[in-house]
Amino acid sequence: MIDLLFGESAAGAFKAAARSLAQQPGTICPLTLALDIGPLDDPDPGRVAVLRRLFSPFPGADEIVSGLADTNRRTLAHLGACQTSGEPVRIWLSPSDPAERCGFLFVCHLLSAARTPLRAVFVPEPFLCTGEIAPEQFARLVRLEQPVPGETIGAGERDWQRLVGENAPLRAVVNGRVVSVPLDFYDFILRREAPGMAFRAAQLIGRALRALPGVGDAWLYLRMQAMVASGELEQLAPPGPDHPYSGLYRVADMRPDL
Repeated sequence: MIDLLFGESAAGAFKAAARSLAQQPGTICPLTLALDIGPLDDPDPGRVAVLRRLFSPFPGADEIVSGLADTNRRTLAHLGACQTSGEPVRIWLSPSDPAERCGFLFVCHLLSAARTPLRAVFVPEPFLCTGEIAPEQFARLVRLEQPVPGETIGAGERDWQRLVGENAPLRAVVNGRVVSVPLDFYDFILRREAPGMAFRAAQLIGRALRALPGVGDAWLYLRMQAMVASGELEQLAPPGPDHPYSGLYRVADMRPDL
């Protein structure tokens, strides 16, 4: 069996939990495709361009992206082999995380014509993504495993084809459904949560994340940079070399408050 987790953090925690599970897991396969971000007509299955965009502000970005892309290709090759071998696949995901939901639809697309048994663990609240699960919590959550019926796989395949056809720059979970949205869809939260004084990027991102279940911090940081470019935000001080979220900002129509 393959245990598919959307992200290195979740996969690492699951590996640490393996010994405590009543049933030993199969091959643990991380998949970091960020399918909620960027167009879906990219011919590169490793999604290097999207990952490079997300991780570009961070130290060691090239090495991080190269490692993730290699892991993605290995996992996709394993999933491809399952289409003929019939090896079962168990997916872990949070229904509120747009990247994980898109990943689930993508896997439904991959396996829709195969006889591969597909199972899923839909992680409940308060977890907003599988990356929040601690190793000791997997033994309880694995009891939520359930088979994914053929009708659900077929519906997932149709939803994936719809998203590919729309080829939007961003996808979000709205009223429980994955939908295509404009690039600035989350910007209103950044505007609403911006403090009334000078603030660090980490402060605004943290406040926004509490209002946006499952949305990634890296994407919100990129949207902050877009708001600086458009004149909505002003950067008062650049970030330190070790963390991009340490930069100092203010809403552009404010008076300096330092």
